[in-house]
Amino acid sequence: MYCQKCGNKVSENATFCGSCGAKIEPLEEQQPVYFVPQMPPKKKSNPLKIVIIVAIAVVLVIVLSSVIVSLLKADSRKEEVTEEMSVVGEYEFEDESATEYEYVTEDPFAQTITEPADTTAPTEPVTQAEDGITAEKIIDIFMDNKSAWMNDFEYGEYYDGQSWVYGFIDLDFDGIPELLAGGQDGSGRYTHYSFYKINSDMDGIEEIPVYTEREGMLDITAYEDEPVLYIDNNTGELQYWAQDYENAGAYGYAMSDGRIRYNGGDEISEEYYFFELHEYDDGNETVTYSVRDSEGYINEVSQSEFEQSREEFFESYTNLNLTRKYVTGAEFNDASESQKYELLEESLEAFGYDGYEPRY
Repeated sequence: MYCQKCGNKVSENATFCGSCGAKIEPLEEQQPVYFVPQMPPKKKSNPLKIVIIVAIAVVLVIVLSSVIVSLLKADSRKEEVTEEMSVVGEYEFEDESATEYEYVTEDPFAQTITEPADTTAPTEPVTQAEDGITAEKIIDIFMDNKSAWMNDFEYGEYYDGQSWVYGFIDLDFDGIPELLAGGQDGSGRYTHYSFYKINSDMDGIEEIPVYTEREGMLDITAYEDEPVLYIDNNTGELQYWAQDYENAGAYGYAMSDGRIRYNGGDEISEEYYFFELHEYDDGNETVTYSVRDSEGYINEVSQSEFEQSREEFFESYTNLNLTRKYVTGAEFNDASESQKYELLEESLEAFGYDGYEPRY
């Protein structure tokens, strides 16, 4: 048996423990002795640390969620802006108060465009070797497709073939002229011109749509007897100026001056700036003058103000001495195929202006 105090083994008849001296109880009174290993004391947890860790985790989750939502919104907005910018370039002049070529967007991803499209002559024109175009090829293409632009003069008594003309004019100043075909009826109210360009494959032609503010069109073949090509000295933009004449017979007539612009895009635009209305009443003539201001409004002015406005407007422009030659519809239609070719060749060779660099 064992000592109840120190656990030392003693004989069954021992009265005292030889090791510790403690009194030995009889065997039947002894209780089993167990030795339980002592575990190190458990450290108490710190509740403040737990709170801090949980708070940091919550903040990180909130920040990450905000970033993801912002990115999704940005991608969605970019798609909307792309759709909005796909229609940038469309313009309308029916409202006389509209400022020309003004496109503004409030979207931070879109570009704000407040300047008119660049129609200046290219600083580095493409050479003949790069596109293979020649004067002969230009005329061949238009001759092969003359059914698209040649008029048969069966539309009315005024289309007699004398007021209808054909000829070359470089509208976008890229070194390859476009072909114009058009004329006017007896009153001039229905002046109409169509313009055709060689397609990008250099094997056919395409008609260029024309946007005009009025019922009639500007007569690009005549401007005070001659068409005018100006360069804006401030912007370098080249502009054709022409005049629309409308004859109202015994009631009078109207003349409107404006410019024709084409930047190689979807359509040609006409913009009117100076207006003269001559009215007859019992043999008396009344003239009304109007001018379009810088904001697009058309205002009635006196004759002196009208003349001063024209003079000031063109102070910043330089005449580039345009040269051209047009052939009447009657002459062209009556010519043989070889003569038609020669007439177009003469018109192509005659076109030019100061600084013009043809690509053919």
